[in-house]
Amino acid sequence: MQIFEASKLVTVAEMQQIERRAATAGHSYASMMEMAGCAVAQRILAARAAMTQSGPVLVLVGPGNNGGDGLVCARHLHENGVQTRVYLWRRATDPEQDYENHFARLVDLGIPTAHTDEDPAFAQLQSWLREASMVVDALLGTGANRPIAEQLAELLHHVRTVQTEYKLPCVAVDCPSGLNCDTGALDPHTLFAEQTVTFAYGKWGHYQFPGAEACGQITVADIGIPASVTTASQTFVLNEQWLRPQLPQRSNNSHKGSFGKVMAVVGCMNYAGAAYLSCAAAGRVGAGLVTGAIPQPVWAPTASKLTEATWLPLPATDTGHFDATAAYPVGEALAGYKALLVGCGLGQTDSTGQFLHQLLGHLGLPPTVIDADGLNCLAQIAQWPTRLPEFTVLTPHMAEMSRLSRLPIA
Repeated sequence: MQIFEASKLVTVAEMQQIERRAATAGHSYASMMEMAGCAVAQRILAARAAMTQSGPVLVLVGPGNNGGDGLVCARHLHENGVQTRVYLWRRATDPEQDYENHFARLVDLGIPTAHTDEDPAFAQLQSWLREASMVVDALLGTGANRPIAEQLAELLHHVRTVQTEYKLPCVAVDCPSGLNCDTGALDPHTLFAEQTVTFAYGKWGHYQFPGAEACGQITVADIGIPASVTTASQTFVLNEQWLRPQLPQRSNNSHKGSFGKVMAVVGCMNYAGAAYLSCAAAGRVGAGLVTGAIPQPVWAPTASKLTEATWLPLPATDTGHFDATAAYPVGEALAGYKALLVGCGLGQTDSTGQFLHQLLGHLGLPPTVIDADGLNCLAQIAQWPTRLPEFTVLTPHMAEMSRLSRLPIA
């Protein structure tokens, strides 16, 4: 399986190692910072094109490389005609960060700046926040893992207050300040963002809750790191960039029989919508022919809504659930099908449990996906792992996994 670079996830330590290797290979920290800040600015320019407000962009800057990225971002915004202001929490002391040079360039360009040391009551910050159309969070980077306290906590309190009152959008540089980028944990003072622009690779914490909630839409920006210095991470995000190349090429000389047949054993009177949605989804992902095997009372309304599918109406109980005897006609009809979906909206009754038990006993089932109430019924079958077809995918959420495993949710 090919894993695309932008889909990979890395830990904070892995990312730091990758950056060190890139610097050793000749791609300097200064060039990475320049590309990072430029990428954030480009994302902001794209977002502003769709906004009705045209006020200043306020860039909040911390002392680390993240703050340096913010300074570069501010310069690029200014050079693209955006009124930009920079508010510094603390300035860097490490000369290798090239931080002061970036700050000096802002001053030379006449970009307004302010510093917490000169604004002890945060009056300037609050004034600029109320005039801003967007705030950029370049305070803390991915390596920050200490509790936010004292001056920074107060600063973020003011930002969050105005953010809530004025619906002020926020773009986070690499990560929202307060996010643990390894675990997804959030500091109580975390500044939530509508968009996060991270660099080279996504970080684990971006995609773990509650942290994912604070990141908003995540963009992974290229900062020129060569693939030769990356780690062999096998953790990746199932996104469109990864998924699209995995889909098979379709010949022009083809027909519905060329792309496989799926049978979806789904639905009941209470959950007719689940039957429709699952059959429609099977067609949407590329199945050439979809057959909905559904209880007889559900057939007419579902078939009238989804005219592309074929249908196998099955014996039902008085309550509109699968009758146990429905397993036999399903098994008989499966010849030639390449995949079987079982479970969406089945409901949980004695008859559906018996139906699933008998269906899994049918020899020669195709590759099978069991979802939703199919999993809940499966959990009631003794020694259920031994009943599964050879190629089976289970898709439990936490509660369903708890029932299957007989373990509590941690």
